[in-house]
Amino acid sequence: MAAYDPATPLAEEVTSRFGGRTARSADELIEGRDVDVVFVATPHHLHAQLAVQAARAGRHVLVEKPLAVDLEQALTVADAADRYGVAVSICLPYRYAPHVVEARRLIRDGALGTFAAASLVYLVDKPPSYWSSGYSGRAVSDWRGSREKAGGGVLLMNLSHYLDALRYLVDVEVESVSAHVSSVDQVPRIDVEDSVALTLRYENGAIAAVMGSAACRGASRLELAIWGEVGHISVESPSKAYSLRASGDVMAGRWRFLPTRSGVTDQRERMAFLDDFAAAVRDRRQPDVSVSDGIAVQALIEAAYRSSHERRPASPDDILREAEVRAGRRGPA
Repeated sequence: MAAYDPATPLAEEVTSRFGGRTARSADELIEGRDVDVVFVATPHHLHAQLAVQAARAGRHVLVEKPLAVDLEQALTVADAADRYGVAVSICLPYRYAPHVVEARRLIRDGALGTFAAASLVYLVDKPPSYWSSGYSGRAVSDWRGSREKAGGGVLLMNLSHYLDALRYLVDVEVESVSAHVSSVDQVPRIDVEDSVALTLRYENGAIAAVMGSAACRGASRLELAIWGEVGHISVESPSKAYSLRASGDVMAGRWRFLPTRSGVTDQRERMAFLDDFAAAVRDRRQPDVSVSDGIAVQALIEAAYRSSHERRPASPDDILREAEVRAGRRGPA
């Protein structure tokens, strides 16, 4: 094992705790013969560059979300995974939370009937120092507040986890998105959004409302609810299910509580994510969180930004097609 960070003491902290060596550069780490998998956990604008470099070296790749700073760069990572025959996955571990796993099982067993609607609310209160040094304060950098380096604010940085989980649960793609983004906190030199409101229309006619903010004073709130013509699952706050249709151990017309998680940062979810990736590499299969999953979430988010900018609905499929043309994957329509 090896670790690299431009702030050498941070890399040394990792290797002293978990073993391995401290590399002197990213190049040295990626090219090391003792390295099979590279986990890219850097500012967003470096994700694609390092992921492609690692794939070219024959390393399997884990990338912190998002896959890249924009959709066009994300496609270069997907192409590199195919070209060099390596596994690539994006760190979206919320789908491994026990109540999310159980909600997916119930939905697949028909507890909702046909998916009709969903509601997602994510509210936190990020301190001003977050934008210069994150929550830990250990490494000072301006990338989180830069649209060029981060790609976006609360929508890309935080809501991406729950948009991925919603897609994973309902298994229906978003057809169009209408969005508004704004900044409540007027922090100097910050040009990413801290508040968003989205309305989603799905291919089957279902709808969803999404509200998120990183500037809601005193808040630490996550709510996710999904319903259909025969049932309703409150995935978060609290986690419980109700259905008019008996399904497994869910009695018709009775609420049933789902397994709970110990906290928003439950590390068991990340361990499950890493275990699946290791199994995928071993078994030579696609990871559960695939490159296409990361691209789908990124296309939805970029459609939201387009909608807010142009003040009209936008289609994730159209956004993806445009990116594929720019990346040379397909010719103009």
